[in-house]
Amino acid sequence: MEPHNFKRIISEAYQPSNRVFYTLQILTIITFSYKIRFPAYMQSANKKFILTQEGLNNLREEYNELISVERPAITKRIQNAREFGDLAENSEYDAAKEEQSLLEARIAQLEEVLPKAKVISQPQTSDFVVIGSMLVVEMNDEIHEFQIVGSMEANPSEKKISNESPIGKALLGLKSGETIEVAFGPVKSKLKVLEIK
Repeated sequence: MEPHNFKRIISEAYQPSNRVFYTLQILTIITFSYKIRFPAYMQSANKKFILTQEGLNNLREEYNELISVERPAITKRIQNAREFGDLAENSEYDAAKEEQSLLEARIAQLEEVLPKAKVISQPQTSDFVVIGSMLVVEMNDEIHEFQIVGSMEANPSEKKISNESPIGKALLGLKSGETIEVAFGPVKSKLKVLEIK
């Protein structure tokens, strides 16, 4: 559905004679939006989310921040934006509502993940790669150092690679000195484990 049609539906929904019909349309849009925003793993009722203790602590801190600080702040912004008048041409209101939508999506995601978190202990062995291992890997004649973590904790900028990523899956179980070939679409790369910390 085009964005301008969405705004028209929202605007017309406030007319008493149209409320029932447009409420149904709005609910349909929200449901569709929810399915787009949440990846397939969020649909699984039984899946456990693997986290290190540090990762779990970080997610808990983020959740508390979103609930106690960010949510009230965005609600206040929306209230202030309403005071500018016509919502149909109110860019501040639109921006605040979009930010609220992203915020609530993240809160819902964390509320799904936190109760199903499975904390992994620090690796007790450096004989082979497990979730939590710190690695030194040679790939395409370059040396990389990173940690294998669960998908919710993955962050390439912090050198944390998901165990569900192609690289993470390929490296799990390997021993120091072993080499494996990983396909990235049509391109294949060789990875050699130089060190497991």
